[in-house]
Amino acid sequence: MKNQKGITLIEVLATLAILSLVSTLIYGVFIGSQQNFKRISTKTSLSQEANLIVATIKNYHTKNNKYILSLDSSTQKASIGTTSANIPLHKDKLKILIKYDVTGTNTYSVLTGPKEIDSSKPLSLYIKITDQNGDFEEIETIIKRY
Repeated sequence: MKNQKGITLIEVLATLAILSLVSTLIYGVFIGSQQNFKRISTKTSLSQEANLIVATIKNYHTKNNKYILSLDSSTQKASIGTTSANIPLHKDKLKILIKYDVTGTNTYSVLTGPKEIDSSKPLSLYIKITDQNGDFEEIETIIKRY
């Protein structure tokens, strides 16, 4: 039985072991990258939503002498408007916490119910938005009328 061509059972088993090890490593990297993508896209989405809220409030602060900012504490839904707070500030699936300071002393008050804001004074804001999974984004800023 000299000069037999082919592969032995040991060679097949070694090849299968190496192949399974390499495929397990590739699968782990793939799953890790999917989880990282989901985490980053959630963070980006919350950041964009928070920036949109701040931009909307800044727009009202610079263009109106007074406006109404409101937060329904039972549903955690915020809204804004000139005569009544009837324009929603964020998407329905998000919860929001707004703290504000119009005195300039950095003593924040939690927004509950409607609050008339005088735009002649700087407005310090702390905004925290939370999604259904518990991920959140926080922004602290000062809005001034120039």
